[in-house]
Amino acid sequence: MLDLAQQMIKLEAFVYISTAYCNCEKNTVEEKIYPSKHDPYDVINLTRWMEPKLLEIITPKLIYPSPNTYIYTKRLAETLLPNYSTKVPIIVARPSIVVPSFKEPLPGWNDSFNGPIGFLLLEVKA
Repeated sequence: MLDLAQQMIKLEAFVYISTAYCNCEKNTVEEKIYPSKHDPYDVINLTRWMEPKLLEIITPKLIYPSPNTYIYTKRLAETLLPNYSTKVPIIVARPSIVVPSFKEPLPGWNDSFNGPIGFLLLEVKA
């Protein structure tokens, strides 16, 4: 996406939606990009050649201190942003909760049962 954004002549901003938890091991998170312990391109290459079962075994060690792969990959993606910051106007948003859409693509559209949506669905079924 960042490579594509570089080609957009009239691009006003590249908005990256991250998560407030991508640096969850820190007591205070500032408005800056923190380095990841791994190079994102190295991780991509690792997943291309490693057997899925072996990758599954090493994942907990690989992603530590992130509690899950979602947070780990959000942090990896954030570390790419400074490489493009002189070429693309970048904004990083780190919301703590993501809820269904207001209008687009459909009112109430949601593609996950994580966070408050999962809790609400449990309440409805109970």
